[in-house]
Order: sequence, then structure tokens, then C-alpha cells
Amino acid sequence: MIECEVKCKKCLKQIPVDSEGKSMAKNGLCLECYNDELKAQSIDWMEKEQELQEKIEEVRRAKGTFDGLVMLSGGKDSIYVAYILSKVYKLNIVGLTIDNGFEYQSTFDNSYDIAKKLGISHFIYRLPFEDMREYYNFLLTEDTLKLQDCSQLCFFCGRLLKTISIKVAKMLNVTAVFSGHTLEQIRALGDEEGKDKSFDIRRRYIQNYSVQNYKKALDLLKEKSKESISYLFDDNLETLNFDRFIYPLQYFEYKPIEIVELLSKELGWVADTHFTKKYISSGCKLGKLMEYIATKNGSTTYVEREFSDQIRRGSLSKEDVIKIIESRVDDEGEIQEIIDLLSTSKEKLFWVGEK
Repeated sequence: MIECEVKCKKCLKQIPVDSEGKSMAKNGLCLECYNDELKAQSIDWMEKEQELQEKIEEVRRAKGTFDGLVMLSGGKDSIYVAYILSKVYKLNIVGLTIDNGFEYQSTFDNSYDIAKKLGISHFIYRLPFEDMREYYNFLLTEDTLKLQDCSQLCFFCGRLLKTISIKVAKMLNVTAVFSGHTLEQIRALGDEEGKDKSFDIRRRYIQNYSVQNYKKALDLLKEKSKESISYLFDDNLETLNFDRFIYPLQYFEYKPIEIVELLSKELGWVADTHFTKKYISSGCKLGKLMEYIATKNGSTTYVEREFSDQIRRGSLSKEDVIKIIESRVDDEGEIQEIIDLLSTSKEKLFWVGEK
């Protein structure tokens, strides 16, 4: 008998079933929460903050034209990083917002407005729209690249945006690049820092996985005669070996609700409401499409996974997440507009079955 779908009683993550259809829950918990309770590990946040302070002092001593470049998306996390670097650590920073052709206007409005209030330089780097439309079409519609949760999109695009930021930083003689990635996102990139061997093992695994995925994509570009956009894949792995790419949010207890309250009070920051009325997870239209595709495929979305991790870490309470999810904004008309902007169709976007 196959058991009904079960969610972890702590983090709300959907718990998989085994080959016999039985839930793999342990005391009502998913494996991650169960292991966390067994380990009962605590993080010395004072020590972590000191680690960040040491990195920042290294940046100061380097004496570049700018101390740091911050990847500004207009969302709470990148704005918070710009705020603490400029106001708390007094670094000379520059903000960079990348226009991929599929950002909501709030991305640019928020980034420009906050940069002005912080008194920092701000640049917008615009990518050719037609190339980006073909790039995203390629990632979303090629069957051999598709994943059920549509996460192939962030896998490639996230690395492209990092690469562009690093290249711009080098051109401007900027000492370090700072990003508002959360710990869950840092972990997915294989960049999480840690002292035991498990971190090195995870990093090597993700690096190998990345190399294989890029080889698959580049071979497919050649096969499909799409070499004109191959430049968007070039250097995406090599350039990431930048000595000073810093993720400040991994050095603090991440409390998104408090971050939102602080930014609203200090800077008048207003969250984008295309995703939920209470919380912003992304300012990109394609993030909205990713959620839609994953939901249609019966898969856990990237936002749900991040929320589960944040409950597990204590960044958000289960009650906070339920309220955020209940305020979700669903708009079939907007989804169709995004699909039209891509010049594709729902049939080409959806999961095509087991590979």
C-alpha cells in the first residue's frame, strides 16, 4: 500500500517514499531535520562575524578603485548587503544591476533608489535581448537539459550573472565582489565554507556536476547550430575561481523578516509583490515561470526548498512561511505574457518524462 504524501512536521519539506511506496519520514521529520536534531550543532556567530571582518580588512588593504562591487537585484538580500558594507563597514562600493531582459521594473527602480540613498555608484549592465531570449529558450525547451523542477535555469543563469559581475569588477579595478546569496543558494553553488571534509566533498561533487552540465550544454549548442549564444556559457566556470567573491550573509544569523523591517525603516525599501504580498524571493520574471513549471510537474519549487531550509535553520518560523505561502500571487495571464516574451509555448516548457 502506497502511503499518502507527507510533509516534514518541522520544515514542511515534502518527504519522499521508498521503492515500496512507504514514507521515509523519521519521527515525522525529513532526513535533514532528523540529522540536524541528532547532531545538535551550534554555530559560533561571533567567530563567523570575525571571519567576515578579517576578509573586509583584506579588502581595505588591497586599495582598489572601489573596495567592492555588490550584485544589486533590488531584492532585500542584495540591498541589505549593500547597506551593511557601506553603512556599517564603511567600504567604498559600487552597485551592479544586470538587465537580462526578463526583470521586473522594480529590479531597476529599487536598485537605483537604494543606491542613491546609500550614496554609492550604480551601473546597469544590459545584455542583448534577442540573445537572452534565445539563451533562456534553449535552457527551458531542450529536453536533454530539462529538470522536473526547472532548476536548470538558475543553475546556468546564476553562474552567468556571477561571471559578468566578476568581469566588470576586474575592468573597474574593484577589489572584491559581494553577493546577497543566502546559505542555501551558496550551498547549491558549491561555495559554502566549512572546516570539515564534508564541505570539500560537496564542493568537488558540485564542481564535477557543473563541468558535466556545461559540456552537455555546449555540445547541444553545436548540435543545434546555436553557437551564436555560446559566449553566454564561456568562462562561466573558470571565471568563478575569483579569489575575492564574498557572500556576507553566511556570516550572520539570517533573519529575513528583520531584514525587511530594517530596510523599510532605514531606506524606505518596498518589496516586489509579483510573487507574494509579504515576501520577495526573486525579482526575475523567469523565477515566476520556474515556480509555475515546477508546480505543474508536481515538483517541489526552489522557493519551497529554500523556505524549508530556512525553517530548519531558524531563519523563519513555520507560521511565517505559511503566511507567506498563503499570500502567494498567482496570475495565469502574467505567466502567459512571460511565455509570449520568450516566443515559446507551454507545451515546449513542460516536463517531457524520465530521461
